[in-house]
Amino acid sequence: MRRVLVLSAILLLAACSKSAPAGQTAVAIDRPAPPGAAADAAASAASTPDAATSAAPSGPSAPASPAAGPPPPMLAYSYAYGIQAPADRVRPLMTAQQQACIAAGPTVCQVTGASISTDEDQVSARLTLRATPAWLKGYDDKLAGAARDAGGKLSHEETTSEDLTHDIVDTDAAVKAKTALRDRLQALLETHPGNLSDLLAVEEAVSKAQADLDATTSDLTVMRERVAMSDVTIDYTTSPGLRGVALWGILLTVWTTIAVAIAIAVSRRRASRPAPPPAAKAS
Repeated sequence: MRRVLVLSAILLLAACSKSAPAGQTAVAIDRPAPPGAAADAAASAASTPDAATSAAPSGPSAPASPAAGPPPPMLAYSYAYGIQAPADRVRPLMTAQQQACIAAGPTVCQVTGASISTDEDQVSARLTLRATPAWLKGYDDKLAGAARDAGGKLSHEETTSEDLTHDIVDTDAAVKAKTALRDRLQALLETHPGNLSDLLAVEEAVSKAQADLDATTSDLTVMRERVAMSDVTIDYTTSPGLRGVALWGILLTVWTTIAVAIAIAVSRRRASRPAPPPAAKAS
C-alpha cells in the first residue's frame, strides 16, 4: 500500500512539473507520519501556488510587470563554395584553407572533413569546416582571391539558414521543467523514510528523470553550437578549359605517334623492294 502511495506522489509531481511554469519553486515535503501523508504532500506541492506569487500584492497598487519581448532570432547558417583551378593547384589551395582554419584554433574554426581524388588529368577535393561568424566575415572574398592567384576562379557560392529560435526556446523551457521535476523527486527521496521498496521506486524515478534531463540538455547544446558556429563546404575541381587543353595534348601525341609509325613502315617497305634491272644497251 505504501508503494502505491509513493508512486502516486511521483506521478503527481511529474504532472505538476509539466503544468507549472518553468522555474516554479518546489514546495518542501515534510516527513510523513500517517501512511497517506506522502501522496497528500505531493498533491499539496502540485496545488500550492508559488510563494512569490502568493506574497505579491494585488489590486490597482500592484505594479504591472513589463511584457517580455520576443527572443532575438537564432539562425544556423551553412555556406557552400565551388572553386575551379588547374589540376596541380587544387591540393595546395585546399591545404592552405585547411591550415588557416587549424591556425585559428578549435574555438574559432574546426576542420570536420577533408578528401581529395585524382583521375588522370582531373583532380577533385572537398573541405568541410565549422567556424564562427567573425572568422567567416569576408571569407568569400578570400576564397576568390586565393583561387584567382592560383589561376582559377570561385565558380559557386551559396548561403542557407535555418531558424532555430522556436526549437531553442522550447527546449530551454523543457530543460528547466525537467530540472524542477528531478529536484522534487530528489527531495522526496531524501525526506521520505519509507521501506526499501518505496525508496527503490523513488530512486528509479529520479534516475529516469535525470536521463531525460541529460538528453534534452544535449539537444539544446547541439542547437546552440549550430548557431554559434556555421558549417562551410568547399568543393575543388579542375577547370574545364584546362581539361580540354590536356585532352588535346593527349590526342596530338597519339596522332604524332601514329604518323611516325606509318612513316617508318613506308620507309622500310620501300627499302625492302628489289632494285629494277638495268636497261639493255642498243647494238
